[in-house]
Amino acid sequence: MENTGQPGGRGNSPAGVRFGPFELDLRAGELRKDGHRIRLQEQPFQILRMLLESPGEVVSREEIRKRLWPDDTVVEFDHSINAAVKRLRDALRDSPERPRYIETLARRGYRFIGEVGTPERHRAAEPVIVIRKLPEPVPPRTRWRGWRWVIVSAALTVIGFMIGAGAVYYRRGAQPLHLLTRLDLEIGGEDSPRGERGTSAILSPDGTRLVYVAQSRLFVRRLDQTTSSELTGTERAQAPFFSPDGQWVAFFSTNRLKKISLESGRVTSSRPTTCAFPGLQPAAARARH
Repeated sequence: MENTGQPGGRGNSPAGVRFGPFELDLRAGELRKDGHRIRLQEQPFQILRMLLESPGEVVSREEIRKRLWPDDTVVEFDHSINAAVKRLRDALRDSPERPRYIETLARRGYRFIGEVGTPERHRAAEPVIVIRKLPEPVPPRTRWRGWRWVIVSAALTVIGFMIGAGAVYYRRGAQPLHLLTRLDLEIGGEDSPRGERGTSAILSPDGTRLVYVAQSRLFVRRLDQTTSSELTGTERAQAPFFSPDGQWVAFFSTNRLKKISLESGRVTSSRPTTCAFPGLQPAAARARH
C-alpha cells in the first residue's frame, strides 16, 4: 500500500487496482485493458484514481475540484468536471444511464460501483508490451471520391428513368408536334371580308376551306382554288363559325341563328336551316338596339 500523495486523498491505496478487464497502475500512471494501455488524459485519470481509493463511497464534486485545481485556480469547474467524467466513461465504455463502474449522484458527486481487486502477481511480474496503432485518418479527397460515385450513380439512374419513360410515351402513339404554318391568301377587292360585328373570316377545322363575310353574305373558297362561291340564302350573315366536323357553317341573320351544309366541299343549293328560337340575338344585334 502507498499513500496517494494527492490533496483530498482518502488514505492509502495499493500500487495497482483491478476492476473488470481494466487495471489501473498507480506507480506508472497508466490504465490498461487486458494488458493493453489505454490513452487517458490527466484529469480523467485523477478522477478514476479518487473513485478507486474509496470504492462504493461518494466522491463529491468539491473534492474533485480540490484535487484537479488546487491553490484556488480560476476555471469553469462544473463544465470541466463534466467533460472529464465523460472522457473517463468513454475510455471505460461505460454509460451514465446504465453504469457498470461510475454512478452519478445528482448534485452530490460520483461513486465507483464496480468490483475492485488487486492485480494478479504473475500478471504483475510479466512485462507489458504496448503496441498502439492509431487509425489512419481518411484523406478528404478519398471521402469525396466515394460521394462522387454515389452522386454519379444517382444521376445515371435518373437519366435512365427519363429515357425509359420517354420511350414508353412514344410507343403509345404520341403524335409529333406540328409546325405553325403561315398562310397568305389573296381574295380580291370586291370580295374582301367585311363584317359589322364578330368574326368575318373563318377557316374550316381540316384547314382546306375558307368562309368569309362579304357584301353581307357568306362566301366559301377552297384554299387550293383561286375562286370563291357564294353560299345561297346567307343574306345579312354575321359572325359565322364551323361545326366541329366541318360539314356545316352556322351564322346569325335577322336575329336568328342559321346553318348551311357543305357536302364534300360543294355548296348545297338548299336554303339555310333556322336552328334557334325567335328573339335570340347575337351580341352585335343587341348592341344596335
